[in-house]
Amino acid sequence: MDGALLALHAGLDAVLRLQDGIIRRDQAMAAGLPGSTVASSVYRGRWVRVLPRVYAVGVDPAAPNSMIRATALWAGDDAVITGAAAAWWWGLTNRAPNTVAVVVPPGRRMARIDGTRVLRADLDDIEIDRHRRLPVTTPAATCLHLARSGEPDLLEVAIRRGLGAEILDETLELGRGRPGQVKARRSRERVRDNPWSAPESGLHRLFRGAGITGWTANPRVRLVVGARYPDVLFDEVMLIVEVDGHRYHRTPAQVAADLKRQNAFVDECYTVLRFTPAEIADEPDRVVALVRRTVERLRRGRAAG
Repeated sequence: MDGALLALHAGLDAVLRLQDGIIRRDQAMAAGLPGSTVASSVYRGRWVRVLPRVYAVGVDPAAPNSMIRATALWAGDDAVITGAAAAWWWGLTNRAPNTVAVVVPPGRRMARIDGTRVLRADLDDIEIDRHRRLPVTTPAATCLHLARSGEPDLLEVAIRRGLGAEILDETLELGRGRPGQVKARRSRERVRDNPWSAPESGLHRLFRGAGITGWTANPRVRLVVGARYPDVLFDEVMLIVEVDGHRYHRTPAQVAADLKRQNAFVDECYTVLRFTPAEIADEPDRVVALVRRTVERLRRGRAAG
């Protein structure tokens, strides 16, 4: 809905609530405030200018949430937040963006404002979503935009949260001809085996480079205690390989959960190998040799049984 039309029908308080305390000047006037009242509120410090014609009311104007909403309002009702700001908005990262990137239709002229980056493009409908009442690029489009820009693409995080291969591939194809598309394709190739973290991607590359086959990543395994998703499963020999990355395996609670998880697998006759990202990066030959020996030993045991 048009921002001013929303204000006309919903009123000032509702708009501030829906937009987390950020409002555009035309919205305030559509809600019934005279321009002089807006100017007085700014002069007295009750409203704080965030961007041209966009104000924060009772909230921190420098907070990431405020800056992102303000940028979208400043850029217009057909603007779409993308890049690192969209990744933060989706919760793919806790790192607040230094610059808020926003996509507007080609041909639109926008002033250069510190802290914002205006991109001009025609986005396809499948590249756009509304999340917490804000137009943003979808997780797939967001990650691929980051990849094209040479930034950390966060694809493993998005995949862990349910980003499917089909929508990722469809979104990738929409980027034909865009700058950085080769980088985006490389990023897509990196995660083709469904890794849920960057260290898992490293393990997958190691296995592919060594010609190790017969494994799947993060499959659903039914146990007595419920469904579990091992990092890598060699189903034929019931071997599980886990990667103890820092992000998900550092706190005492996470370590305790890892032990319970491993015991649940072992209780149902799975063999479990665990590696750290440092081992995968610094001792790849040892990791590959141990996995191969373990697979062969388990195959011999199953054949003898």
